[in-house]
Amino acid sequence: MLAVALLCFVWPANELQDAFVAVCKAISEGPVATALLDGGGLDALQAASIAAAHPLTFVLLLACYGLVTSLHRDSQISSTPLSS
Repeated sequence: MLAVALLCFVWPANELQDAFVAVCKAISEGPVATALLDGGGLDALQAASIAAAHPLTFVLLLACYGLVTSLHRDSQISSTPLSS
């Protein structure tokens, strides 16, 4: 499922590829969600989605750190007076 999601962002926008991605997502995500709902109900589906999203927390934290660092550097550069 992750590979299909990544391909959605990598591929250029094209109607044929959009249809292909939609079909791939339906084929891969539909049975998984159905099995989780049949096997353990909504709690199992929620637990699986949280478990799948957990690693992305670290990626988002890293992105936030990079943004704060970059803004801090930019404010230091902007606050230095220009010499004429």
